[in-house]
Parts: sequence; C-alpha cells; structure tokens
Amino acid sequence: MAEYNFIHIPKTGGTAIKYAIADQGRTEEIKFPTRGHNLTLHAVKENACFIIRDPWKRFCSGYWERATMELRKQESEKHSYANFGYASLTPQETEIISTHTTPNDLVNYIRAGNELPGILFELTTSITKWTGKLDQFVNMQDKIKLVFALKDLNKAMNQIFKIELPQDPFRQRSRALFPISQSYDITAENRDWFENEYRKDDYQIIEHIKKQKYYYE
Repeated sequence: MAEYNFIHIPKTGGTAIKYAIADQGRTEEIKFPTRGHNLTLHAVKENACFIIRDPWKRFCSGYWERATMELRKQESEKHSYANFGYASLTPQETEIISTHTTPNDLVNYIRAGNELPGILFELTTSITKWTGKLDQFVNMQDKIKLVFALKDLNKAMNQIFKIELPQDPFRQRSRALFPISQSYDITAENRDWFENEYRKDDYQIIEHIKKQKYYYE
C-alpha cells in the first residue's frame, strides 16, 4: 500500500487513528507528523491525507477538550495509555474557561476582541493554518491523495486501511467519556458571525474539497 502523509488537523479524529495504528503496527502506511500538529500541506511533498469536520463542531470539541483536560489526564493515568498530549491548562486558559463556560460563551469572548492563548487557540483555530486559504489550497491540492470527513472515519479506516479503530471512549476521544454537559449550542447571531466571518474560509475550503476526486465518502 502506498504511504499516506497524514496532516493532523486538531479535533478531526487523528489521535484515535494514532492509537489504532500503534496497536496494529501500521505505521509504515500512515506517517504522522513527529511533533503533534506541526505538518502543513505546504510542507508535504506528496500523498497528503487529512480529515475534515464541520467547523463549529470542531471548535466546540477543541473547547471541551481543554475544559475537561484535568479529567482526561486523570483517566490517562489510570490506564497504560500512550500519552498523546495532555498538557495542563495555563492560568490564562483556566481563567477564560472558568468565566466562559460554553463554546458559545467563548465566541462572545472572541467577538469582544480577545485572542485565545496556547493550546486552546491551536485546537480551535482555522484549518487554514494547515491548508492555506482557498487560493493557496487549490494551488497545492495536486499533493493530496485522500481527504474524508470525520463522520466517515470508521468506514474510511476499515475500507481503505483495513484498520479497526479503538472501541473504548478514551482512545476514541469521545466526549461521552465524561458524564457532564458539553453543550454545542450557539445563538443565531453567533452562528451567522462564525460561518460568514470568523470561519468563512474553512467552510469555503470544505465545500471545495467535497467536489474533488480525492474526497472519499
């Protein structure tokens, strides 16, 4: 099987894949960046692969990962799981999350002119950090071998790579792991701003990707 160079955009299922390929010894087929989320489409020479996700759901997932980080660290320590990055919250992250207790609240914080710090920023930032803006992306897309949506993760891994994903909620990175409310709600005003201003580029790139031959569904 040809090698796939995996661009690990945060909150698109990449960590679950890392657990799976580590379990099943398939690292020769799917090459992950050596340092977290550092690989971009610009840096890949060929056979790029990545996963897309609804931008709002990805933003929410990034928020809730940081909001539940201490719970995740505790869960990791109970088991012999590989640690794929469970950095403690910084004081600034702690203050922001404690005073903005839902993703919708975090949108209000951003709309007020505030910037997000550190890992909270990385997990929720635009996919253009990894893909470039639409015109840049189009000029680089001949490097792409495969893109699929998070909703098709299990099907793609089974049918293309013959890899079974983890079944336990922790390694699935499932928000169902913690029995606490994790809202994905957003007001109509914030939704309009998010889709048509803040993450407009993301929606445009995803719409373009879904029309291409390299898109799998």
